[in-house]
Amino acid sequence: MTFPKSNTPDIPLAEIPVLRMNDKNYPVDSLPQDVKYLLGIYASWESELKTAKVEVFKLEAAIKGISSEIELRIQQFESTPQA
Repeated sequence: MTFPKSNTPDIPLAEIPVLRMNDKNYPVDSLPQDVKYLLGIYASWESELKTAKVEVFKLEAAIKGISSEIELRIQQFESTPQA
C-alpha cells in the first residue's frame, strides 16, 4: 500500500494519493470516510513502527558497544596481578 501525504484538489494528477491493494488502485479521495480514517491509523502505526525499529537498532548498537567494553575490562582485570 502507498499513502502519499497530500490530497488537496490542486495536486497534479500524478501526485493524487492512491491506495494500491490487491493489484488495484484506489484514489484516496474517492474512498469512504471510514476507510480514510483507517488509512490514517495505518500510516500512524507504520510511522511508529519505523521509529521503534530505529530505537531498537540504537539499543542493539549500544549493547554491543558496552558488551565490548565489559569484555575489555574483564581481560584487563584478569591480566592484572591481584594482591
